[in-house]
Formats: sequence, C-alpha cells, structure tokens
Amino acid sequence: MKKSTKAFLLSALVFPGAGHLSLKKFVPGFALLAVTFTSLYYVVTTAVDHAMKVIEQIDVETALLDPDAITELAMQQPLGADAGMINMAIIIAWLIGVVDSYRLGRKADQATEIETKTAKDA
Repeated sequence: MKKSTKAFLLSALVFPGAGHLSLKKFVPGFALLAVTFTSLYYVVTTAVDHAMKVIEQIDVETALLDPDAITELAMQQPLGADAGMINMAIIIAWLIGVVDSYRLGRKADQATEIETKTAKDA
C-alpha cells in the first residue's frame, strides 16, 4: 500500500494525526492529536454538564409518565456559546489531518519512486 493511501486512511478513519505519525511526522501529528483530544474533552464535559442540569430538573413522577417533558427540559438547556466553535475545531483538525497527511504521503511516495529508479539505473 502506498504511504499516501495509508496516511490518508489513518487520518480519515482512525484519528487526526494518525497519518502523520505513520509518516514519522511527529510534531504535526501530536499537534493534531492534542487539538482534537482537547476539543473532544470539552465537548464531552459540556454534554455531561448539560445532562446533569436536565437530570436535576426532572420530577420523578413526571419522568415516568411523560417522556415529552424530559425532551422539553433538554431542549431548554443552553449548550453554551463555544459548542459550535469547538465542533468546528474538530472538523477543521480532521480535514487538515487528512489533506496534509495525504500530501506528505505523496511526497514520500515520490521520493521512494526516485530512489527505486536510481537503484535500477545503477
């Protein structure tokens, strides 16, 4: 499998930065991993806080009788102004990871082809 394909698939399907790590580009790989993990941590903690606020407001009797009341309470809780920005950061990190790992993989593939041609000519 070509390095570009492997790096692309790792970044696209596994995690941003995984393709860079497979190409031994550790600084950009760990940077993408850090941005994504930090953003995901924020998203998860915000979601848990949101869920805890909803749980605090649920009346046990109402919850058992009316699931629509729970849905209404969940919709009333604000998610926070930063939620959209953090989600965008995850998407951007993923796209940068996919595109850049493919680009770096193509460079590595081309270098390998040149080395192979040079070795055959010698």
